[in-house]
Amino acid sequence: MDNISCLFCEEPETVHHLFFGCCVPTSMWCHLSEIFGRSLCADFESVARWWISNKKNDILNTCCAALMWCIWKTSNDICFQAKMWKSEDILLKLLRTSKNWPALCKIADLKELDRVMEDLTSRLHQPLRISW
Repeated sequence: MDNISCLFCEEPETVHHLFFGCCVPTSMWCHLSEIFGRSLCADFESVARWWISNKKNDILNTCCAALMWCIWKTSNDICFQAKMWKSEDILLKLLRTSKNWPALCKIADLKELDRVMEDLTSRLHQPLRISW
């Protein structure tokens, strides 16, 4: 693979760029940051700092892991299967993944997961926000 340009924006791709630097994932991180009221979109450390919180942030951690998985899967779909993508694809994948991952959460946290999914669903109907 000679071309190492980002499949979303054509900038040089690095691991940091793919998950945090590109305008497409950045807009997804902004959604989660707003939903949880925490800054999550800077780098891996801004996400990982919540992983060590003794399960106090299970839904946040599940959603962050799901978002990284969805960014990776979408990028691979574009690269290896020549799939076209639309702005809402990652958000839709995030919703589907979150619906399939409730077993990772405590029963007491499922209401919060439902709230997050409702908020993400409402964001699907809003205009796309591009940010750098």
